[in-house]
This record gives sequence, structure tokens and C-alpha cells, in this order.
Amino acid sequence: MHACNTCRAQLEALDRIAKTYRSAGLVVLGVNLDDNLPRAEKFARSQDVDFQLLLSTAKSTGREFGVDRLPMALFIDRAGVLRVAHREFKTRDEAQYVRELRKLLDE
Repeated sequence: MHACNTCRAQLEALDRIAKTYRSAGLVVLGVNLDDNLPRAEKFARSQDVDFQLLLSTAKSTGREFGVDRLPMALFIDRAGVLRVAHREFKTRDEAQYVRELRKLLDE
């Protein structure tokens, strides 16, 4: 995540989803891959979400999960297996996120 409007919109959608499905076991973590730590911290502090926003300046974090553009949403199942990767974000994607996450939570 970085300081773009698309990132903010995605974080807001993820926050709504996290609040709804937390009791079903959903855990949402935001990871900022910005090399500029002060900028990343400023962005994280400006967000009003109920889930943790982490900072990772290690380039290996993005590579390990196949992050090739930002923002991305990665859905990892209970066994730690990457199941879905969404590149970019459009407002209409929120409903798709919910469908996919509900399926994973039901497994």
C-alpha cells in the first residue's frame, strides 16, 4: 500500500469486510512496502482502520508473495496458502472480495 487514493479506497473496503467477518475468523493485515519509512509511517497513521498496518522495507516480502503492483490484496487461507491475488482495486471489487472470503471462511 502507498499513499494513493486507490489504496485508501481498498483499505476502507477491507476495513468494512474485516469488521463484518472478524467473528468468523477473518484476519486482515495491511502491509506497506514503501522503502521510505517516514512516508510509510505517515500514511499508516493517517488511516482509520481497525486492523493492523505493518511496514516492510524488505524487498523480499513483496517478492515472496508475488506482489508485482500496488495495491494488491492477497487472500491466504487458514493453512497459510495463498489462494487469491487481486491486483488494483475498483469499488465494485468489494462484493467479489466478500464472495471469495466467505468461501474461504466456510472451508
